[in-house]
Amino acid sequence: VKKGDSIKTSDKSQVAIQFADAGIVRLQPNTSISMLQLLSKNGTNLQLNKGAVLSKIKKNKGENSFAIATPAAVAGVRGTQFSVSYENGPSTVAVSEGNVAVQPETGEQKSIDSGNAADVTDKMTKRSISKKELLIIHKVGGIPFVDTKNVTDDELKALQNDIEKRDAEIDSEIAALEDSDQPPVLKPTIRRIDSKGAYIEQKQKSTQVVASQLNVQKKSADKADKRSLQTGKKPDEVNAGQEVADIQAPEVVTNPEEIEKIRAQIQNENQAKALARIKATYNRLDKITLANGEIIEGAITSRGNIFEVLTVKGMVKIPLEKISSIDNLK
Repeated sequence: VKKGDSIKTSDKSQVAIQFADAGIVRLQPNTSISMLQLLSKNGTNLQLNKGAVLSKIKKNKGENSFAIATPAAVAGVRGTQFSVSYENGPSTVAVSEGNVAVQPETGEQKSIDSGNAADVTDKMTKRSISKKELLIIHKVGGIPFVDTKNVTDDELKALQNDIEKRDAEIDSEIAALEDSDQPPVLKPTIRRIDSKGAYIEQKQKSTQVVASQLNVQKKSADKADKRSLQTGKKPDEVNAGQEVADIQAPEVVTNPEEIEKIRAQIQNENQAKALARIKATYNRLDKITLANGEIIEGAITSRGNIFEVLTVKGMVKIPLEKISSIDNLK
């Protein structure tokens, strides 16, 4: 890769580029970038034409020595992990570690630090980073720097396999996160009235059938009224056996204490499912007790001076000196 080159990815492809030992950028699917400057005195400058770029940049002393520009803003960094996305006007910069200086096309430069994001259109809005954005940035955070002069093809292949495995784990977390945000689907129930007026419940599979049953009910009722006049019987006696559509709505809870109780139950259920998924992936669960008494549950994916732990809230990094004990949860 050299100055002036452009790189594009399709909807099912992505690529990671290491700039010597200075940084790694990863192009997400459907992304296009241009190399404006590469490891020069002015630093490394990339132009994001569309899509999303994830970056992991080592700390350095240069002023804005690494920058990614979009038509709406320029993100300059000095040691951080962040993402920049651009599509048809708006740009978004999300930061998981370090600090990014964001300069919009018009307006003042703002510093976006760890755990925050900025949406840039004709103005810049700062906000907290979302869980999904944080998980996506972890995809580049897990890519190690390699010795580009001595790395072998087998080592690169093994690295690729590790990256794909980590991506699959993160994608599962994102899918679980999106599923938990979906509202429950209200399904109607068809009730059949027997000859004694008792209800026989049947689950309804399609709202189209509900409409059909309502039409049947109306036609049957009309016919019953006519037969009632002819036979002298009551309409409810004539209508025995007809089907009635009854859509059951959930009971509305207004008590604040009950609402909080339900919310806690849902959160516990989601956490239990996420922990079960982590255990199924790694065949274990670890319990890490910190020196301050805090307990973290998940799967340890990396050990050393910094422990990386996959938890229900995403990947957590814990310094070794802060760990009091580690137990295995069966």
